Amino acid sequence: MKIYVRGKSSKTLTSLETKRLIRTLAESMMSIQMVKRLTITINFIDMGPITAENPGADCGWEDTNYHPREFSINICTRLSRTNQISSIIHEMVHVRQYATGQMFEYFNHLYNTYTRWEKKLVSTRVPYMKQPWEIEAYKIENATYKQYVRMLEG
Repeated sequence: MKIYVRGKSSKTLTSLETKRLIRTLAESMMSIQMVKRLTITINFIDMGPITAENPGADCGWEDTNYHPREFSINICTRLSRTNQISSIIHEMVHVRQYATGQMFEYFNHLYNTYTRWEKKLVSTRVPYMKQPWEIEAYKIENATYKQYVRMLEG
């Protein structure tokens, strides 16, 4: 697995902390074979004010929408350290969803208003908090963050 960390602020995790977190998450969420083939770039950037429309983090694939292996995760430097960790966990769930084919985004005129989720088409008009991939990401984010904090304390 290749991990690149770009950008920083006084609040951001160190490059080493970020890489350890990404590797730990990837190895816990995906097969070792898949993890070996991934390239993940974390960009700590100022994404503007944090709002409901701009939660301060996003994830996208950089190579192909069919079982992608190269990803960029953007984390807003305005987020607190705690929220940066939570956001990285959340976005790594999306990396897994894309990489395993659990989630697939269409980019053609026939399907551009749908995302395939577990072999079903889901309208892109479904509200953010009701999208099944977001429901899963928030559930895993909350449980995993608690485990991560316990690990750091132990």
